[in-house]
Amino acid sequence: MRSTLQKMIEQWVTRCPKSGRLAGFRGDTRLAKILCPAMGVLAIGWFLFRVVPKPSRAAYPCQRVAAGIGTGFLAYLVGLLLAYTGFRFIYQSLGVHEHWNNATEKKYSRNLGKKDGIEWIAISVE
Repeated sequence: MRSTLQKMIEQWVTRCPKSGRLAGFRGDTRLAKILCPAMGVLAIGWFLFRVVPKPSRAAYPCQRVAAGIGTGFLAYLVGLLLAYTGFRFIYQSLGVHEHWNNATEKKYSRNLGKKDGIEWIAISVE
């Protein structure tokens, strides 16, 4: 039992090459990609569940750790939201979005005789 548990733990952590001590949590595993967001949600829930009824519990060491994990998770979510809205804004402000009529002719709307749109000008480098 112990050896199986140790093998599982070794897959999730990194160790210092000199001392062999635990150096960190590996975030590139499939389990970590599931556990990290779940741990953030649980930390926020635990903090709110314990601190809202009695605010003096916010000074407890376990609550300080939960607050840090939860705050990091919220910062991650805010970063994702800002990146999404920023890229969406940039993408929409780039102008007209068109595709070729087919892969061989590579003509856009102005090349097809329409008044509006973008135009493909082929430049040959010799």
